[in-house]
Amino acid sequence: EMLAATGYDRMDWRIPAGVVGLADGAYASVCLDGKALLGPESAHLIVNGLSGQAAKTSYAGVLLASALAAGGQDGNKVAALIFNVKGDDLIWLDEKPSAGFELTDEDKAMYAALGIPEKPFGDVTVYAPGLPGGGGTQSRRQDASMLRWSLEDIWPYLEYILPWMGDDEKAQSFLAEFAEYHLYTKTVSNQIRSFAALDHWFEEHISEADEKSNMAWRSHHVATVRRMRRMLMGIVARAGGLVSRERDDGMDIPLARWTHGQVIVVDIAGLHADIQGLVIGRTLRRLLSQAESEGLGVDHLVVFADELNAFAPSQGQEMARVKRILQRVSTQGRYAGISLWGACQKMSKIDEMIRDRKST
Repeated sequence: EMLAATGYDRMDWRIPAGVVGLADGAYASVCLDGKALLGPESAHLIVNGLSGQAAKTSYAGVLLASALAAGGQDGNKVAALIFNVKGDDLIWLDEKPSAGFELTDEDKAMYAALGIPEKPFGDVTVYAPGLPGGGGTQSRRQDASMLRWSLEDIWPYLEYILPWMGDDEKAQSFLAEFAEYHLYTKTVSNQIRSFAALDHWFEEHISEADEKSNMAWRSHHVATVRRMRRMLMGIVARAGGLVSRERDDGMDIPLARWTHGQVIVVDIAGLHADIQGLVIGRTLRRLLSQAESEGLGVDHLVVFADELNAFAPSQGQEMARVKRILQRVSTQGRYAGISLWGACQKMSKIDEMIRDRKST
């Protein structure tokens, strides 16, 4: 009767979402329609509730485990990308419960009713920013893969950490010309590919301008060039090991060839909020572009972002660029196979475009 009342028979792809206790002590599972939770007919999820209860992210984890267990067939292959923005709860998804937190008989009965294996996630890779001084990462996971970007990697995404540049005509002119003459040029002798090389370039042009004229490079005044040097070179220190002075290759989150059951956790809990926004914004823009063009390798990619009230607030412009890409995922993601899951304390604090497009 409970299954009939909750539409079990009308679903082609059932993802158990919870249980209801029955009078005889047994449990009846309640399912969500996978086509509505993960797309393409609808998509997306928000879990809201009080802070500090260890409930929102825990439930999202259980639902994700359920989606992975219910998927796997052609058309229903599921993987997940998780942004860990505070603490370290989400970086241990493949570990057993610590002593004193083992599953109870009641827990096991609920897992059995859900049809979810009562075991940790199987295929988990944690990425974390490198340490500022060199080797190793900032994650508590000793086996975390390093996440480190160079000048080329972040240049198209400067708006996330230098948002004021969008309204500064002098800065925009400098960035556009520099990119044309030194970043995207095919002339090898003009190419600048690292922050170290960029710093040397700034030093040469500013020194020459101090000796000869007020114009440091092309039509740009030495004061403008000094300002751009201060802003751009400050990124390395602000990023806290995420951005390298040198040119590093192969230290990034994969875009393609995802496999069913794969979970990637991006551990950015130790970064400042604006740098967290850079990681979220850059990663989602690249993934959405990949999904829309060549595909990801799976049919459905769950992107889970905690603290949606901070990254997609209903008011304020602090995270305007991050909110914009989250809006794009909420409006276009289901067509590309990306489902945005988020957690927040109050629904009213979330951007209404993102909130109103959540099917669950």
